[in-house]
Amino acid sequence: MNNIAHLVASIDLNFWLAVAETPSGSNPNIPFFLQPPIIMMGLMVLMFYFLIIRPQSKKAKAHRNMVEALKSGDKVVVAGGIHGIVANIKDGIAVVRIAEGVKIEVDKASISTVVKSGSEVEVK
Repeated sequence: MNNIAHLVASIDLNFWLAVAETPSGSNPNIPFFLQPPIIMMGLMVLMFYFLIIRPQSKKAKAHRNMVEALKSGDKVVVAGGIHGIVANIKDGIAVVRIAEGVKIEVDKASISTVVKSGSEVEVK
């Protein structure tokens, strides 16, 4: 009995070693780390993160910091392409002077670019 149990255990062990060496339906000429689809999907997720998600979140963070640092006197460009100088800042609204005597209220988040900071702007 002892020999039979040992034989069955060794066959079972040999079977699992064979399964571990070459995955089912795999090509032995391809490296093992490229064969399982879960690893390829993980690599794709990492690629999407570093190529799409991370740069977008960096850009959003830079825009958020720019809007938070906005102060009166900054020359800005609004998302619609209107150029002006920030006259006043309220809660979430910036009052932008676009011409002499013409002021518009815009959402601070709609300011796309700060062209010059307040100390560099020439007021005419």
